[in-house]
Order: sequence, then structure tokens, then C-alpha cells
Amino acid sequence: MDFPLTDILDEDICYQWLVKYFHNGVLLIPYTHSQNYIINDRRRSPAVWYKDKRTGKYFTIFTNTIFVKTHFSACKLS
Repeated sequence: MDFPLTDILDEDICYQWLVKYFHNGVLLIPYTHSQNYIINDRRRSPAVWYKDKRTGKYFTIFTNTIFVKTHFSACKLS
């Protein structure tokens, strides 16, 4: 049987693994290193946009990583 492994992986689990790998399990705002953010957009779940409550800047788990401008799914990156 020949099929890609990414087809059977769960996106939410892969996303949580990436948060754990890139952010040691705790997502912080890249610019201020605080947790004062809100979830802003879930249209492409689980890839979530977050918004810093103080500055209004947006970020994702990929901000300030080598994957910042990629369009891969979480499972393809994990």
C-alpha cells in the first residue's frame, strides 16, 4: 500500500506539536514575549492568527521562524 503519511495525521495534533517544538509548549507574542493576546482568526483551522492586545500586531506560530512565509499544512511541517 502506497500513501502519504500526512493524509492520516490529524492537523490539530500536528499544530500542537509545532507549538511545543517552536515555542516550548507556551505561545508568547514574538515582539513582547508576553501572553496578552487573543485568537483573531480561525478560518484555516488549526492555523490561527493571534492578535497582541496591547500593540494590535498579528502573529502566528510561524512568526520569527524559518517557516514564516510558507503555505504548508501543519502536518507537512511536523
